[in-house]
Amino acid sequence: MKYLKRGFKLYFMGLLLTGITWIFLPEEYIIFGILHFFGVSAVLVYPFLKYGKGNLFFSLLFGFSGLYLRQRTFEFSSLLWLGFTPENFRTMDYFPLFPWFGVLLAGVFLGNFLYTGGKRQFEIPYIGKNPIFRLFSSVGQNSLVIYFIHQPLFLGLLFLSGLIDSGML
Repeated sequence: MKYLKRGFKLYFMGLLLTGITWIFLPEEYIIFGILHFFGVSAVLVYPFLKYGKGNLFFSLLFGFSGLYLRQRTFEFSSLLWLGFTPENFRTMDYFPLFPWFGVLLAGVFLGNFLYTGGKRQFEIPYIGKNPIFRLFSSVGQNSLVIYFIHQPLFLGLLFLSGLIDSGML
């Protein structure tokens, strides 16, 4: 249930960005961007967790399939989210399951390799008192909010700079 809730939240935030970009940049609006990908992947990864180190195989399968699909175009867009892209497809942010789910599964594989039995196989020095590391840690803990805010913020700045360049402002 935890994965389903997290996936829905991320996918919903992706849909909000789709709506915002569709209004302001209809030629290149976000269709299946990184938040859509993470939302769907949060649910799809659950059955793969049981394969542990076997996820290296699935990682390569998704990755190489995606590289193959990237070199092809199709006359339909219904499977865009998988990586079947139509001709002249344009978007600002696109992360289809093939090959990107393979990258995620590579992370699952590495996690099983580096944390065998759920225990870290190496030591990490304690650096918690260093203010620079605390700053980076807080940025990492709020990365979703930062990502969600940066999209409309930068798009707005680009939009304003275009108005200024055109002499409208």
